[in-house]
Amino acid sequence: MYRLAVNQVLDRKGRNHEFRQKNGDNLGRCEGKCEDKALSIMGKCHVFVYIYGDIVSSYVPVHIENVIAGKVAGFQIIPRWLLGVMILMTIPSLMVLLSLTLKAKPNHWANIIVGTLQIVGLVLFVVLPAGDVWAYYIFASLVEAVLLSLIVWYAWNWPKQEA
Repeated sequence: MYRLAVNQVLDRKGRNHEFRQKNGDNLGRCEGKCEDKALSIMGKCHVFVYIYGDIVSSYVPVHIENVIAGKVAGFQIIPRWLLGVMILMTIPSLMVLLSLTLKAKPNHWANIIVGTLQIVGLVLFVVLPAGDVWAYYIFASLVEAVLLSLIVWYAWNWPKQEA
């Protein structure tokens, strides 16, 4: 960001943002167009819930036994499966970055497409589970679905950018 004046900042995309600096209140809060930042913040929240859901899963005794036996959710743990899991977990993390770096139109479509695909995948894993689904997982999945829906809605309703 490049400083323009006491209360204005120009971001990497050349957009002007105004900041309130009265008594230090709301310092750094954007008054202008901040769709990319909002999408990035929602994406960060989604990634945290996604990761914490997996971390909490490691406390489930049956899950630990299955991992030791080399199976997770009915899948054999093999290098290709681990690569697939890593790709699936990397996509939301990259979307946080891409939401801040892509230009408006590709950002808009990337968030709509990736968010929708993640919602579909989430529904498939919760609706068609392999075994019992614990309450913590349903809760985490609902929070993820709400966050992803907000990301898609926000990207879909993104205001038109000036030329």
